[in-house]
Amino acid sequence: MVIVHGLLGSSDNWGTLGKQLADAFRVVMVDMRNHGRSPHHPQFSYADMVGDLHELVQDLGIKKMHLVGHSMGGKASMTYARYYPHKLLSLTVADIAPRSYRDNYYRELLGGLLALDTAQIRSREEADRALVDLVPEKGMRAFIVKNLRRDHQGGYHWKMNVPVLLENLDGITGPMPEGHIFEGPTLFIRGGRSPYIKEKDRVGIHERFPQAHVETIPDAGHWVHADAPEAFLEILRDFLSRNA
Repeated sequence: MVIVHGLLGSSDNWGTLGKQLADAFRVVMVDMRNHGRSPHHPQFSYADMVGDLHELVQDLGIKKMHLVGHSMGGKASMTYARYYPHKLLSLTVADIAPRSYRDNYYRELLGGLLALDTAQIRSREEADRALVDLVPEKGMRAFIVKNLRRDHQGGYHWKMNVPVLLENLDGITGPMPEGHIFEGPTLFIRGGRSPYIKEKDRVGIHERFPQAHVETIPDAGHWVHADAPEAFLEILRDFLSRNA
């Protein structure tokens, strides 16, 4: 099983679920380029991410896999399924649809993170306080602050490549290219409190993924796997047991 995180995330976000799934699978949790411990690079598109992912799959000698992706990682996983369907036993997409998402939230967020002088930050608690106006939600601030890494001068810097993420944001939030249909087993898990997969999105989902099932976790938001890990894991395990 290969797990792909979302924008501003990292493999660490999936640590607990990954360990639980390791009782049945060899679990590979990926840091995408410009995130986590992976290298920074000025090019950042789904084509780049899919190329990185396929290179990793080849290097690890993975013949077939269950692919799981959240948000940006879900779009990257859908794109991977388009080009390498023969590699997939199944595809699971967490709270994202194959369409455009045009809003200013991430643009304003990344702009604010870019403006923050992280070199002057001396603790994650201080960073949390500095982000209160930009990110009022405590849970989201904690998610973002996990991306800070201490440098040799005692300050902090972002693990993610904030300038490149901001520069390439339109490509990440924009529409997915038209093209091939993935006919393998596919599961979409959406949060009932999230606007990312709407009822009208089912048409586009089934056009591209004819075997897709859409499951809803009522009390979860966009970070559906973090908001309701037990329910998420139960739905995922049930799906995987039918597509081993």
